[in-house]
Amino acid sequence: MRVKFNTSGQQRLFFDYIKKTTGISLRKLCKKEKLNYELLKKYKQEKCFISKDIFYKLCKISNIKPEELEVSYLDNYWGQVKGGKS
Repeated sequence: MRVKFNTSGQQRLFFDYIKKTTGISLRKLCKKEKLNYELLKKYKQEKCFISKDIFYKLCKISNIKPEELEVSYLDNYWGQVKGGKS
């Protein structure tokens, strides 16, 4: 599943808050949690929606309760076009 923040700019603020609470950079966080840096960078730039697993992992790291955030959940293949390019 994918997590979509209901207001524009909230996804970037989410990553800024994680950086502020953990006190480490995004690159170091990726190494520590074994996450892909390029993918997290795309998430922060709001180019795509966060996967549910990574969202909950990041919430756990920064002690955020996911229920308190205004998010909606989309299916895993949301936005993809059958057959690739159209």
